[in-house]
Amino acid sequence: MRATKNPLETPLTKEFGLQYPIVSFGHCRDVIVEVCNAGGMGVFGVAGLSPEEIDIELKWIEERVGGKAFGVDVIVSGSMPQTGTMEEFEAQIPPGHWAWIEKLRKEFNIPNTRLPDGTVIGGRVRQERVATQESAREQLEVLLEHRVPLFACAQGNPAFIIPEMHARGVKVLGLIGLVRQAVREHQAGIDYIVAHGQDGGGHCGPIGTFTLTPQVARACAPTPVLAAGGVGCGRQVAAALMLGAAGVWTGTAWLTAKEHDIEPWYQEKVLAARSEDTVRTNWGDGAFRRHVASRIDERWAQPDAPPILPRPMQSILTRELTLQIHDNKVENVYYPIGCGQTAGLLNEVKPARQILDEWVNECLEAFEQYGLLT
Repeated sequence: MRATKNPLETPLTKEFGLQYPIVSFGHCRDVIVEVCNAGGMGVFGVAGLSPEEIDIELKWIEERVGGKAFGVDVIVSGSMPQTGTMEEFEAQIPPGHWAWIEKLRKEFNIPNTRLPDGTVIGGRVRQERVATQESAREQLEVLLEHRVPLFACAQGNPAFIIPEMHARGVKVLGLIGLVRQAVREHQAGIDYIVAHGQDGGGHCGPIGTFTLTPQVARACAPTPVLAAGGVGCGRQVAAALMLGAAGVWTGTAWLTAKEHDIEPWYQEKVLAARSEDTVRTNWGDGAFRRHVASRIDERWAQPDAPPILPRPMQSILTRELTLQIHDNKVENVYYPIGCGQTAGLLNEVKPARQILDEWVNECLEAFEQYGLLT
């Protein structure tokens, strides 16, 4: 049976006026704008930004997308404490953990220097911020004020703020790693669910994308589901749609976009990485996330490593060390920027628009190859 309509037209494209059911998540505003203007949807991650910075960034994006839909991703994990200061959380970190960090610094010859807070890195002012429920709420207030088309809840259940978002005309999307999490958010009235498989970069769940996506689509119908985790080519877009998804949520591929402000040395790491060169660990901030593996990941897996601390203590513990690795470009223990298994599909830097166009063409070719297009 052949398609009688555009196979790339889904509830997602209809709702937001998109040409293609492809969502690009990232922390580079230039890539977000390029994807929006090329027919997809960009979602801007604001983790670590102050409300004032978010306001500035959203105004910048709004001025350049000409009314096209875009989203903003905020972390509101239930594992974060309600409130607290840096000093209060630092006091809860055992001395043995600090000794372990110093041990790693000496073992890997990591200079005990870094760029100071207030330095502009990739267009962002580096600040020391503690991730709490209180700080997340302050970020969400900016989204409500701007009435952004889409609020993406990177972690945790956004049920508490769905009524407020809907009252402002904002759609709500949640990222999940387990079917039971998806059902919970579906029952709370969420608008979109992202089934984020363990193939993906950054924070991700324990189940593979192709296993998770059809289960979530079946359990949460008619709520639209987006497939995420390891998606980096047009055939995977076609496959996601055949699994019952209304689109794809993508991230790693955009690290290789020409417009991205990522450091060239790390972009080279992503391009050179094979799928098996990535690892899913939780030593960075206490939650599991995937990145290109390095020797420091091996050390955190050894018996002498201390137990992982709850949020936000683990990220406070590792912050100085990871910034020193980043700023001094310590090659053998480079800073763990999120990178999914789709790295194996990526081998060159391209403009964001070209990446999107190639995916769309390959997706349509796949449908045509199997007689699904007239």
